[in-house]
This record gives sequence, C-alpha cells and structure tokens, in this order.
Amino acid sequence: MFAITPVKDGYDQIASQSLLNPFSNLIGSHKFKRKLSAMFYFSGCLFICFAKGGILKINGIGGGGKNCFAVIENSTSNIIGSSGYNYFEGYQHMTGEVIEVTLADSVMFISTDDERMMKINGPGGGGQNMFAIQSQTNSGYISHSGFNYLLGSARFADEVEFGIYVRDREIDSTMFSFRDGRVLKVSALGGTGQNMFNVVEVGKGFLTSDPNSSIWLEGSDDLDKGKVVVKCFSYGQGELFSLLDNDRIMKHINLAGTGQGLYNTEINNGSGVPQILDPNFSITLNGSYNLISGTCIIHVGDTILLAGKKAKNPDLSKEEEYDSPQSSFGGYILKITGNGNSGPGVDQMFDVPGSDPYHQTGTPTGNVEGIQIL
Repeated sequence: MFAITPVKDGYDQIASQSLLNPFSNLIGSHKFKRKLSAMFYFSGCLFICFAKGGILKINGIGGGGKNCFAVIENSTSNIIGSSGYNYFEGYQHMTGEVIEVTLADSVMFISTDDERMMKINGPGGGGQNMFAIQSQTNSGYISHSGFNYLLGSARFADEVEFGIYVRDREIDSTMFSFRDGRVLKVSALGGTGQNMFNVVEVGKGFLTSDPNSSIWLEGSDDLDKGKVVVKCFSYGQGELFSLLDNDRIMKHINLAGTGQGLYNTEINNGSGVPQILDPNFSITLNGSYNLISGTCIIHVGDTILLAGKKAKNPDLSKEEEYDSPQSSFGGYILKITGNGNSGPGVDQMFDVPGSDPYHQTGTPTGNVEGIQIL
C-alpha cells in the first residue's frame, strides 16, 4: 500500500504507471547497521532503540530522502549527527536492550533486559550520553553531578513485562508487571535515586524497604505463584484490564486493591478462570474473559480493542489457505462497546457470538461492535 521497494540504503518509491497520478507515499527512509528493538514518540522527539543496547533521539520525526535522520553510526557507543542537519538530538549508550518504555506525564520509565529501570526527566538532554549517566550499579544507575535528566532508577530480580501510569479521579499510580509473574503498584511516579520505589522483593511481591523514608509502595501480587504473567495492562472508565499469558483477561475496579495480593484473585488450576481469593478482603474483581490467544488490549475512548492470534501454535502440517476464515494462521481484532459485562463471577464479560468466535461471520451482538479476521 506504500508503493515502495527495499534497496541497499533504505527504500525507493515504486514508479507509477500513470504520469497523472505518480506515487508519493514515501517521505524518507534510513538503513541502520544494527537491528532495532523498539521505537516511540515522546515530547516532540522520536526515540529509536537498538537491539544490543542504545537509544537514539531524533528531533521531531526527522527529514526526507535516504538517511532521513541524518546520523552517522561510528560504533555501538557513538552516533553523531551529519553536518548541516538538526535532526540528531542525542544518543545514550546502554549495555542492556530496551524491552519496555512506560510514558507518564513528563517522565519516561525505560526498562532493559538486564533487569534495570531508569526514570528520565522529560526527553532527557542532548549529545552523547544524553541522560548524563555516570555508571550503572547493582541497584540501578548513578547520574553525573549537575544534571537532572536521571530522576531515579531501580534493579529487580527479573525483567519488566509491561507498565502503565493512570491518573484519573482519585487514582494517581503506576503499575508494572514482571516476567516472573509479579506485579508492582506505586504511588504517583515513585521517588528518586537508586531503589526509587523504596521496595524489597519478598513473598507475594514487594514490601517497603525503609519505612523511615518516603513510602511509594501501594500494592503488589504474585499471580498463581508466578505461573501466570500479566502481558499487558489497559485502563478505561474506572477499571483496570489485565491480559494474562494464559489468555484470560481480568477486569478489576479502579486499579485493583492495595497491599500484598492486590488483585485478591486466584487462577483456577483446572479452568484458568480468575476467582476471588479471599471474600473477607476488598473485592475488586469485576469480570473475566477467555481470549484464546490474546496479544494486546487498548482503550480508545469508551471502546476496547482486543487483538490476538487465532492459535498459539498453528498446525504447519495442514494445507491451509492463509486468507481462509477457517485458517489457524493470522489473527483477529475484537471491538467492544464499554467495559463489557460486570460481576466478580462473570467469566463471559464480552458477548462474542458462537463457540468459535474467531471464525465467526455472523452479526455481532451485545457489547461486541465488530470482529475482524486478519
């Protein structure tokens, strides 16, 4: 749909057969020497993350033509801007690969695969070492004196899977999920310095490390003793949605509860259905759904978009047509009105018709606006 073709140093626009309607989709392209792991836009800048460490910051979205960012890669620890261009803003060499970025108001939480996390003030600075990091330690990072880009840091026992910041009515909290199944919720954006959340990892998640210092910890959990991981959070209309790696979605009022076991939810070992753990404590569980093979959930206004694959592991031995509705290849998108059906015992909070919803061709019903098979 872009009418482009790959070439050695980027992409070229395919020539149109019509002189009256030439293709003009391609603005620019750039060929990097290293593989990329992530890309995001924040505070007027484009951030490009490299698979073996390092973050490049571009003013706006760069320019046009080949080498549209006008940068020169000298080494893994050094990228500079081409003379005469102002697209290059800065570069930060990192030993760990960026695996998750949580954007929150005027800060960035950047998590790497060496279990470290840094909190950066705004988009950081410029030039080489744009975050002014002096060194990394067993507890996070240390800033060069005289700079305020690095606000805080932390190091955990495992990598961050996903993060979300929510400020809505009485809520002002940040939540992170980890690849060992734990979940951490802190007040606002946490603190400063190393161990910026003032937590220690124990039992079902986290406890406050130093009660005589600022307390940021609001709650934590260790779902199914680490057997279930929260792959993705989304928040909308006063409720938190947690997409689990067993493909269930849990819905909790507000941002769930507080303290250890903040979800007050257990995963039924037989069915995988989220259930109330202790009825004598705060109950925030308000519904669940089996998404088969979910990959992402987002709120857009009062609508939910759910994406996933038709099958976790498609049977490659079958001669299936990729574009057939019956194929196990490809994926789907569900579009839901509102937050679905509610109640702590509701396991079908979305009114997806049929026993095989991802091959469904009938008219959507209830709170399901549409189903798109990909």
